[in-house]
Amino acid sequence: MENQISNINLRKDLNGLRFISVIAVILFHSKISLFNSGYIGVDIFFVLSGFFITQILINEKIKYGNINIVNFLNKRFRRIFPALIITILISSFVIYFFLYSIEYADVVKKSIISSATYLSNFYYYQYFGNYFVQSSDYLMLFHTWSLSIEIQFYIFFAFFYFIIFKINFFYRYLKQIIILLLLFSFFCTQMGANLKTEFPFIENTSNFYFFNQPWWASFYFPLSRLWEFLFGSLAAVYLANNKINSNNIISLFGIISIIISFIIFNDSILHPSIFTLLPVFGTYLLIIYNNDQKSFLNKIIGSKIFNWGGLVSYSAYLVHYPIFVFFRITLPNNFENILILLIILIFIMSHYSWRVIENPFRNINKISNK
Repeated sequence: MENQISNINLRKDLNGLRFISVIAVILFHSKISLFNSGYIGVDIFFVLSGFFITQILINEKIKYGNINIVNFLNKRFRRIFPALIITILISSFVIYFFLYSIEYADVVKKSIISSATYLSNFYYYQYFGNYFVQSSDYLMLFHTWSLSIEIQFYIFFAFFYFIIFKINFFYRYLKQIIILLLLFSFFCTQMGANLKTEFPFIENTSNFYFFNQPWWASFYFPLSRLWEFLFGSLAAVYLANNKINSNNIISLFGIISIIISFIIFNDSILHPSIFTLLPVFGTYLLIIYNNDQKSFLNKIIGSKIFNWGGLVSYSAYLVHYPIFVFFRITLPNNFENILILLIILIFIMSHYSWRVIENPFRNINKISNK
């Protein structure tokens, strides 16, 4: 099983899928009408994160018998925090000297603090409520809501798997536990508001609404995203315990599901909801069945350019929104005309952010914890 996990670590196709996801998100935030479904790129990221994180934790279990929570979280923070804090500092500088408005000073201040402390998803829920409000187009750190959820799940998964690995009974039924949590999270996201804590325990006994999302499992909240992470986690556990042969037809079905999602989704579709199963399950199928390095699909999304795009995808996600906000405010009439140049700028900056910030900070031998 250890060799199998080591091979999974080299999956360039999943790195390529990261690139596709970040491109989708960037085009969505560009506000071009043809790409108004790109926000589902974040959902794909969540599935991939669940897979990679669980894979790392299982690998530690195999090598050391259990996981070192402090060491695990240290590595995750080294991956996320340095590039994020640089983005926050530069964005703060730009806001103060070029975009300062006393009217929004308090909002900006709270946005910066919540982003740096990985609580921005809660703050933006409190401030905006609806993710698709237009006013968020002018807040430089608005996109950090998803990074906050990522970190919250890193912490949750660390303690969750630490307990699972400690108790043999739980470890034996790990897949079943993941499936139960996945179904619970999905139910709460889809129709959790139908339930109440008092008899008869159903909000409206005459109607059980097919989509009735509670505020505590809505767009910005971890519970509504838990099932997406758990799909990735389930894939990692499944591959760690089973030798799966590549299946080009199922892999193709997975990528087609994702492509269809990009075509049919828009901001009027309830999200996250049962509809989100389409890109999430498509990603799950790709993880499980697209493991043939010589397949046609792998040659595309596992190619050098896609792999490079996957490597810089985190930095690209970080820098694209502040750049878009700055030029949307300063050059409102020419924003679409310079969009291609801005995207090129984003990936140039991302490349150097990856080389100068991300990679060095991940190496504890180069940069100590101090």
